[in-house]
Amino acid sequence: FNLSAAPDPNITNFHLQRITITDNVVQNIDASATFNGDGRGFLINQDVTDLIIAHNTLISPPNSAVMFGGPLTQPAVRLSVRDNITGGGAYGVKGPGLTSGTVTLTVLMPSGIFLGNVIIQASGSGYPSGNSLPSTTAAVGFFNANAFDFHLGSSSPYLRMATDGRDPGADVTGVNSAIQNVIVP
Repeated sequence: FNLSAAPDPNITNFHLQRITITDNVVQNIDASATFNGDGRGFLINQDVTDLIIAHNTLISPPNSAVMFGGPLTQPAVRLSVRDNITGGGAYGVKGPGLTSGTVTLTVLMPSGIFLGNVIIQASGSGYPSGNSLPSTTAAVGFFNANAFDFHLGSSSPYLRMATDGRDPGADVTGVNSAIQNVIVP
């Protein structure tokens, strides 16, 4: 997901605001020739306003869970990133020239909420309390990640641990129901 406050100063545009991204399951994010990208879960540029990223499941982005493109003088306004399950990649949550985690969040989300997230990160330090940092995908306790079933299994330590009492991550049953009759060419 690439979200920019003002994409092109040479055309009339509207400032990105009041967007909610919820209940998505995204797998196989990579930087290979298949998708030809950087492998980021969310890229947030400039001072987006009133953006909610909640209850999404993003599996294994190799670069980052959330990357801020800057500039540092234009932080997001009222950005809420909560209750997601995502791979952290090499950088976790990072802004330009900043340390991953709390430092980035303090500078680029000063009026924001970052809570209830499960970030799969080899190094589990440097993030605000109220988030979980398992070191492997297996530690999340998906029902059957190898078969792309990203429901939380009955032994997952994260059951009903989201800020709203639900499971963190996407409503996988709802997503599967919504795409049940989709035909992929």
